[in-house]
Amino acid sequence: MVCNNCGRRFASVRVNEVTGGCNPVPLTREIKGDKVILKVNDILEGKKYFTFGKGGGR
Repeated sequence: MVCNNCGRRFASVRVNEVTGGCNPVPLTREIKGDKVILKVNDILEGKKYFTFGKGGGR
C-alpha cells in the first residue's frame, strides 16, 4: 500500500498490526469462516484517503 499523503509504502499484511503516523488505520471488520466482512459505511468514512479512478494512486 502507498500513502497518498506522503508516498511512503506499507506492507498490506502489516495493516492492523502497526499504527501511527501515515500507517493505515485498521478497518472495523468481522471474520466469518474464510471471509473478511467489511461494512460499506466504514469504508466510505475513509474514502478521502484514497484516489479512485483510472491510474489509481500516485
